[in-house]
Amino acid sequence: MKTFMMIPFLSGFAVEHHAKLLHQCQCQVEASVGMKIGELSRASGASPRSLRYYEELGLISSVRQPNGYRDYDETTVGVVSTIKSLLDLGFPMTLIERVLPCTGDAGPLEGECSGIMARVAEIRDEIDDKARRLLKTRDALTAFLSQQPS
Repeated sequence: MKTFMMIPFLSGFAVEHHAKLLHQCQCQVEASVGMKIGELSRASGASPRSLRYYEELGLISSVRQPNGYRDYDETTVGVVSTIKSLLDLGFPMTLIERVLPCTGDAGPLEGECSGIMARVAEIRDEIDDKARRLLKTRDALTAFLSQQPS
């Protein structure tokens, strides 16, 4: 009989204790779902220093953990890839800061994007001109080399 009386008490305690443990485990799992800066660096090819700089500029964001570590969302890899692509194309960081919101789903002010996209189109045209000049230079070098004795 004593055992019967203790079972509800113990099982209630066990259930409550289990619920607390489960909640703590879920919180710990949720807290560690994001990517650390090293993981983001490996996934995106950007250095941790660059990632901190992008965050300083407000181009990417992270959640700070109690230990001070940054946790980045999985979508940040795509944002960093876009930033790197624009840098590779010769975009200055000041323009990237203005262009980046126009590339996402958040939807910036429409008036801002139309002006920015006009500047992006100008840069594209400049890149096309440079590519044409480079092709002409390559063709001239090829012609020059073909006239030289081997």
